[in-house]
Amino acid sequence: MAYLDYTRFFEMAPDVLCMIDAEGRLLRLNAAFQRLLGWAAADLAGRLFLDLVHSDDVPATRREMNALAAGPSALGFANRYRTADGLYRTLEWNATRDPITGLVYVVGRDLVGVAASQAVVRADLEREREIAQALRISTKH
Repeated sequence: MAYLDYTRFFEMAPDVLCMIDAEGRLLRLNAAFQRLLGWAAADLAGRLFLDLVHSDDVPATRREMNALAAGPSALGFANRYRTADGLYRTLEWNATRDPITGLVYVVGRDLVGVAASQAVVRADLEREREIAQALRISTKH
């Protein structure tokens, strides 16, 4: 079997990826995490991830982390994360915890970015429908 370099997948992923230790400290972040939130990996290494969560979202995030400690995964929970410039982005998270090491593997998606992408696709489809309709009308004459 060929050697697989999972580091490449980690860095190439368009979604936010991170690893968190059993105490909630950020261990590793991918490039998308850094691009979206503006933090350099070195600035966040060893910081508690809850330090970045909006204060209103901390209780719900703690509940999700407690549920994750008791079960295999936490899927589809959302919270607001502070960016390097002090603003907040709403991210949807899926997480899984390794029961042996306690490490938490997390995938996050920017909900605002997803909504904006979907709006662009809908607008493109609508333009295509309008063009197709105009072509049908023009070929009838």
